[in-house]
Amino acid sequence: MLGFSSFHDCKRCELAWFCSPECKATFRSVHTRQQCDALREVHCAERFNIDYTLNRRMVKAINFITPQPRTTYIPFSSLTGWNDYFEKHFPQYNSWTVTGAAEFALGNPDSKVGVTALTKEAMVFPLTIATALEIAFPDIAKRTSLVIHIVGAARRELLSQATLENILHAHPALRELKFCFIGPEAIAEPLPNNLACGACTAKGRVRQVLYASGEYHESQWAPSESGPQANVPDLVVCFNTGMLESAASTASWGQTVKLILDSGVPALFTATTRTNTLMEIGVFRAGRARFLSKLQKNKFHGPVHVPNAYMADELMEGGPHTTAYNSQYMYMVKGRVEG
Repeated sequence: MLGFSSFHDCKRCELAWFCSPECKATFRSVHTRQQCDALREVHCAERFNIDYTLNRRMVKAINFITPQPRTTYIPFSSLTGWNDYFEKHFPQYNSWTVTGAAEFALGNPDSKVGVTALTKEAMVFPLTIATALEIAFPDIAKRTSLVIHIVGAARRELLSQATLENILHAHPALRELKFCFIGPEAIAEPLPNNLACGACTAKGRVRQVLYASGEYHESQWAPSESGPQANVPDLVVCFNTGMLESAASTASWGQTVKLILDSGVPALFTATTRTNTLMEIGVFRAGRARFLSKLQKNKFHGPVHVPNAYMADELMEGGPHTTAYNSQYMYMVKGRVEG
């Protein structure tokens, strides 16, 4: 049996290995440039995340917030992707990442790649919601208040809570923005009544965050005709649910999906792969869901590839390390089709 010392790594991504001269001969054809690019970004992001966590002595997301709220609304449908968003909302973003990376550059020459990837990963949360708001509400530029339920809220969303300020900054007409996090991991913590930045607070704007631990269909804020009218959602969002990954999750999400469709509230769902998205859409079609937006690629999906997503060859979108991303695909539903 070969020892670990017999393995040799790719000097660029440092995550792909070959073990013998025979493997080396075919390594380049198997370990494609596309796969190498993907794994290099994973390596840079993970390395920076470890450095950042050790330095801060706690697990934290790198949460980016635009310094100033906008005075005019730019439709998210008009943006082509990440670069266009930063050009319109914060042209100094590149300089900001250089500054953020400088603290760790001595021990990590790829720190800028890492900080850029991780800030975008956290920003998937608010920008995907902003994209959905425009689909659900053609008059979003004029809305003054919103209540948004984050269903199945997990560690990624909870750590990125601060980035939701960017939704307030992108919608000048908004005066009050409330988020209700519901999920088994959504443990209540003491927070100020108003989490809006100083510039927004000075203008009388409010951003609130509330938590409820447990499943959505059992929560105090679950929309129903007989339920409480406090914190009634304008939009429900469910990120990377994995609702079909196991019998337990299918059963649990089945109750939540029924509740959401019965409520008639617009709902956003995201998934990491096209295959998962198509399977979920099949479930919604069987439930006669009315689609506000069918399957579409999310232009603000996570840039860091989810490695080791192995599937049948016909389901791959580029290889085992270039198939899955945080919220790569999205779709939206609202109530049911009549008849």
